[in-house]
Amino acid sequence: MLFADAVLLGSSQASAGVLKAVISGSLNNVDLKSWLDSNTSFDTSKEDQTYEITISATIGSTSTSTDSFTVASFPTNTTINIIGSSLTISGAGGSGAPGAPGNQNGSAGSSGGNAVDIDQNITLSGTGTISGGGGGGGGGAGGW
Repeated sequence: MLFADAVLLGSSQASAGVLKAVISGSLNNVDLKSWLDSNTSFDTSKEDQTYEITISATIGSTSTSTDSFTVASFPTNTTINIIGSSLTISGAGGSGAPGAPGNQNGSAGSSGGNAVDIDQNITLSGTGTISGGGGGGGGGAGGW
């Protein structure tokens, strides 16, 4: 279940040709197009649309192999304006490695995940933080 709210503004905004939505809460693995399809009445398959998305949320990922926030697969000539309002997008952190037995060196931890995958032009403004997931710590060396 997504913990988010879509707020569709009045018809005066729609007549200007700008479709507006607000994403808030705490979410994981957000694909913007899928989120709009599930949480608004917008027809995201139409070309030449302009979206203004205000995001006041913490967005993360459940896996280092899945991007936290994705903007992709919109039709030709789509304009996407994202306004961050205390926005935080963080990639998943990598796993730490176990310590080594005996007189051996420890192994490396795993890599962290990507925070964003943006496959087309967007405008990003406002306030917030976007950070990739940090790598996991290496395992300690063993000793005698």
